[in-house]
Amino acid sequence: MIEQLESKLKELEIKKQELQPKIDEIEAQKTEEIQELNRKYDHMIQDANSEVDDF
Repeated sequence: MIEQLESKLKELEIKKQELQPKIDEIEAQKTEEIQELNRKYDHMIQDANSEVDDF
């Protein structure tokens, strides 16, 4: 039983290592998308502040 669990754990570790480059790519893309959303949000806040100042 323990040997089966150890074998399964090794299989999962191998799969994780195989998938790691894709995981890293997705994380990088996620970070870029969050930064872009933050830039858009900041721009919207600046526009709203300008409109309030002009009012």
